[in-house]
Amino acid sequence: MSAKVINNIFGSKCGALQTTFDTCASNSLYNPTGQQFQTVETFCASLQFGPQYPYYLCLCDQTSLIVACYNTACASDATFAAFLGGQTSYCNAAKDYRPASTSYSAAAIAATASSVDSAKPPSLVINSNAVTAAPVATASSSSVPTDPKKSGSFSRSISALVVTACGILML
Repeated sequence: MSAKVINNIFGSKCGALQTTFDTCASNSLYNPTGQQFQTVETFCASLQFGPQYPYYLCLCDQTSLIVACYNTACASDATFAAFLGGQTSYCNAAKDYRPASTSYSAAAIAATASSVDSAKPPSLVINSNAVTAAPVATASSSSVPTDPKKSGSFSRSISALVVTACGILML
């Protein structure tokens, strides 16, 4: 499945690059389970009544994706300023709610992983002692350590999972 392009999303007026902007913004609001959302807030709504950090992180990440679409194709549009303000507010709230160390239930992690998708997802690292939240830049097969004995970031005695909005990866 692919995202359905929402024409003239957010009432933007991007001139010759309108189709480029609409495609970019529509893709940013598309969940691979087949759901197309109209706004960043509806995209993240399933996280609204849980812990505040994942909710505001989702809003920050998704708004950042839309801001990137504006920067690419529609920087002179009047609605761009509103998204910049929203991005600042959501990202500041995510920073305010970011826990130093957080424990989540397996059910909450599974719900988050299945309900949210983002090009730059947050990640949760799970080990036998605790769950901690950590940002993820970009994922690639070369960025995942293949030999824990050679990696200073993983203990030999602890198996870890990385849970992102896209799924679960065993390390």
